[in-house]
Amino acid sequence: MEKVKIGRLLFHDKILSANRNIACATCHSHDLGGSDGLSLGIGEGGHGIGLERTAG
Repeated sequence: MEKVKIGRLLFHDKILSANRNIACATCHSHDLGGSDGLSLGIGEGGHGIGLERTAG
């Protein structure tokens, strides 16, 4: 159970990104199975989540 908590914290922590301004959860939705639903990731500067995500 502790590993699940650590994983959840890491998934939402922005400190793991190069610029410390974006987390995995910023783009990747649990509702989409952990995916962003896009064939090509937008990356930093995008807005929205999942299929609604657009380039900044």
